[in-house]
Amino acid sequence: EKETFEDFPEFQNEFPSVVLWVEFFITKDKSSRLTAVGCECGAIYLFIVDLLKGVADSWNLTHGNSITSCRFFTHNSVVNLLVTNSLLPAMLYRSFLYSYLVLDLNVLHFVV
Repeated sequence: EKETFEDFPEFQNEFPSVVLWVEFFITKDKSSRLTAVGCECGAIYLFIVDLLKGVADSWNLTHGNSITSCRFFTHNSVVNLLVTNSLLPAMLYRSFLYSYLVLDLNVLHFVV
């Protein structure tokens, strides 16, 4: 058994409940990794990890019920994040890297 905090510094802290989903995305220039962690309690933890220096930034959001999946995807060279949960409609966070998840009507869109 080996501690992985050097390779995955985003996992140094404990999460508030059982982690149900982990999603990774390596940026095109291979300098950063995006990590999304979805928890049973509805919490989502999002990290931008500089692959040379460690965690560059992080956020957490609450959706109110179990996160069933998180998926990063690109569209027109922009990174987006789709989050699904057990009861509510899916959430689409557009322009993930550019907006750093500023939650306003220009960034946060509901997907049914």
